[in-house]
Amino acid sequence: MPFAYNWLSKQQKANIEEIVLETYDGKVVFQLQCKNRSILPEICYERNGPSTLITFEQYELLVPLHFLDIFLEDLKMVLMNQETFLEYFRISSKESGISDAKCFSGIDAILKIRISALAVKEVHFTKITVSQGISMIRYLNSVALSSLIISEVESVNFKDLSNGLRNLEEDYLFNLRIGVKIIDEEDVIGINENRTNVPLVKKPVKQKTPIFTNVCEKTARDVLENPLLMEIILKHLECFDIQKLRKVNRGIRECIDTVKPDARIEKYFVYFDCVNDWSQMNTDFSFESGTFIRYTKWADDNESHSNIRKNKKDWTEVCLNDFETNLRHQKSCIDELSIVYISRVWSVSYEDLSKKIGKILKRRRHPLKTRKFSIGSGSQMEIMEILPAIDKSSLKIIELLHPVVKYFCAKNEEMPLEVDRISRTDQWKNSEQLISKFMTITTPIQDMNILHFAELDILVLTLSSRDVNYLRTMPFAYEWLTKQQKTNIAAILVDIYDDKIIFKIDWKHGRSFLEISYERTGRFTFVTFEQKELMVSQHFLDVFLEDLKMVLMNQKIVLNCFKVYSKGNGISAANCFSGLEKILKARTSALAVKMVDFFQITVSQGMSMIRYLNPDVLSRLLFVPDEPVSFEKFLNGLRNLGKGYRFDLKITVKTIGKDDLMSVNEFSSFSEVIHYLRISSEFLRHEDECRAILSDKFDLQKGSDWFITFKNPILMKTRCREKARIIPNLCEKTVRSVFENHIPMELILKQLECFDIQRLRKVNRDIRECIDTLKPNPLIFTINNHQILCVCPVFPYHPP
Repeated sequence: MPFAYNWLSKQQKANIEEIVLETYDGKVVFQLQCKNRSILPEICYERNGPSTLITFEQYELLVPLHFLDIFLEDLKMVLMNQETFLEYFRISSKESGISDAKCFSGIDAILKIRISALAVKEVHFTKITVSQGISMIRYLNSVALSSLIISEVESVNFKDLSNGLRNLEEDYLFNLRIGVKIIDEEDVIGINENRTNVPLVKKPVKQKTPIFTNVCEKTARDVLENPLLMEIILKHLECFDIQKLRKVNRGIRECIDTVKPDARIEKYFVYFDCVNDWSQMNTDFSFESGTFIRYTKWADDNESHSNIRKNKKDWTEVCLNDFETNLRHQKSCIDELSIVYISRVWSVSYEDLSKKIGKILKRRRHPLKTRKFSIGSGSQMEIMEILPAIDKSSLKIIELLHPVVKYFCAKNEEMPLEVDRISRTDQWKNSEQLISKFMTITTPIQDMNILHFAELDILVLTLSSRDVNYLRTMPFAYEWLTKQQKTNIAAILVDIYDDKIIFKIDWKHGRSFLEISYERTGRFTFVTFEQKELMVSQHFLDVFLEDLKMVLMNQKIVLNCFKVYSKGNGISAANCFSGLEKILKARTSALAVKMVDFFQITVSQGMSMIRYLNPDVLSRLLFVPDEPVSFEKFLNGLRNLGKGYRFDLKITVKTIGKDDLMSVNEFSSFSEVIHYLRISSEFLRHEDECRAILSDKFDLQKGSDWFITFKNPILMKTRCREKARIIPNLCEKTVRSVFENHIPMELILKQLECFDIQRLRKVNRDIRECIDTLKPNPLIFTINNHQILCVCPVFPYHPP
């Protein structure tokens, strides 16, 4: 069973990139490095009498087993679950080496039972015998292995090395480096034997791509230079594949530029590394798939790398041009954009480079969407050049990284950073999480605008008692909600009393409301939620509004209803609506609510809130206002609404008279806003005069109450659908060459289901024969009682 392996997070287990092992006579030190250069703390397995002490970060465990057996159990879990390429695997022997034999025997046994060979790019053995190292190599992926290093050995038996290399499969091809203290005459003979007899130069045979010999160039050009077909093909390609396809010819390049395909980049990491001076610099562009490009200006032209682009002129222009090309048409939201400025000296400035990156992002038609933005810079001005160019609605996490590589800093000192200007940007205000573990923020707490963040992990220079009081205005009962509850709020109900507020929240598929109570107790507020209690030295309205702010600012899904009841003298309701209006105004997007109900709320208070709601979602507004009612205020509120509102309006009052009906007649002029109108009243004064005053556009009826409605219900206006794009330059011959060609037709049929395929077969004989040849999957998953249920390609069906 695994031990320390269980202490790793799921993300750490899935992103292991490097493994380093150090074996001692009485312990093993095990270190892992994850993607994005994140080095995990060492895991130590040390003999402690008859037992083993395991340490990792704050964890400790004493196990009554041999330290090598425990280590091999954890290593087995790491290697058996390793699915991605390992960049580096190093094993070092630090003492007499008595543990090495058992360690390698265990590693060989683990690698042997893997379903597929472990993929490692570089393997490094330090003070390890050749026979032990070569025995492990045969279980590694032959295509992935590119470098084998054996260093710090006393002597090497090159005959054993030759035998080990002969036992390898023929498709191994790697660089071999050996560091040995002494070489004698026999060793030279063995080296010559390696050079002449070992078949190391045979390249692995790649599987040949099938070639369709019956497709002429003209047909291929008709297919690949057609924007409709190219749009389907490009959906299956990523950034670099699209760039390669653009280089085929001018027609394809112009076709791709017309379509403007999404590069579908998931993660983008940019490292600008200053090595000694500006003449030697590296930039790594890393993607989720592991692809990277390195731009460098080397003095030595003999050094080469398969993924390195050399440029003796201006490396910045080359890499920035590629940066713009890769992100120019990125439409989907990137999971993370990380820009890190690395320097071995403190005096290097990247402000000019930041300006160029900012201009590239601002030249995009739409702001770049990214969920997380990480930047390693020591200057606020450098960050300000880039941050405003990012889409404010998609950005959720901002991380301020250390601009200097740690192993180049003797003391790893913290760097100061001001954020007074950054904190005023919309991107900062809309983010939910702020991380600054290595940069010390010197801006005062109260000037940082951090109260809206749901999560904070930052270093600050000082923290005063005033700052503590300021931070206490952070949410109270909101923190008691689980993450799942926070993200699934579907209904809100607020009961306002003179000395307390009852805040009720319902979730998706919930059966009952959960209540949070804010009650005045002298100069304090007593907050209760389920079994939790809290006493706060603030006014109960201020405490409630802080929690309401966190709920509404983080509300992403549509609210089914929002109800407000005033059950006091109205003073608390006025202050509550004033705060509510400020919260809705501060949101970056209008709050989406289907139904809004106001009870004993003034008309002006309710209508002032409606203008901050999403007009496309609001479908019903119910008013049971505080008496007396002014219908003129309803009309003024409707006049102040923006465009796009369309909802049912229901108003319930106690008494209505002939003076009120003069204003009611004007509701007919808001037929574009009011889909259905119903005004209910318990009493009607001067019935005959009221009927004479009321316009013929309304009906006045008597049931249990009097009610007024539109005589002819106004139908809901349907929105016009976006017209399909028509390309007028396509002749029938070109269209036939696309739909009667097996290659493009196969791509098209993957997007269609059963009945769509049947309709397409009826177009003509050649298309029908083409479809019958391909035999496409109709995507049917249920046939029951003569009912056929098909799978929509956008939402694939996964059977239980």
